[in-house]
Amino acid sequence: MNIPTVHDAGGTIRPTLLVVRAVGSDFLRRSLRPLLLILASVAVLLLALGGWLASRNAWWWLLEVPLITVVLVSMMVTVIFWKLLRRVDPVRSSGDRRAVRDFTDKLMRTTENLRTPYPVILFKVAADIVLRRSGDDSFIAAVAKDSKTLAPDFLALQRQLDGSRTFVESKQR
Repeated sequence: MNIPTVHDAGGTIRPTLLVVRAVGSDFLRRSLRPLLLILASVAVLLLALGGWLASRNAWWWLLEVPLITVVLVSMMVTVIFWKLLRRVDPVRSSGDRRAVRDFTDKLMRTTENLRTPYPVILFKVAADIVLRRSGDDSFIAAVAKDSKTLAPDFLALQRQLDGSRTFVESKQR
């Protein structure tokens, strides 16, 4: 299966698209991993409970069969989605991978801080004051630095990935 990509006149993928694909796939993988672990744990518990109930009375198999079907379909959808994420994510060197991971960390921290409720922000600021945190360790400094340097970091990552010829469009198809 070939995923269509955007090419410039020279036939190469534009660097901005590469950066968006790399950061987006890394962000999605890292955001969905905890959710998938929780869902897998719940599925295992439900299957174990259903198996135990089915061993007590055969009528419980009427509940267990649809549950097994739902779990298997969910696993297949998850595997397909994970493979699509890997396919969209361009192959990169360890230096590029580290740069994308660092940028994604900063992006995740910034989005987390933007979604933080006002009382929690007050608590974090108060904790900084009580614990006498200063410099890069404080909450305020981290938010200010991350939001201020996010755009320049994106441009630096774009330049790095544009200069790095280690990106392969789709692992040599």
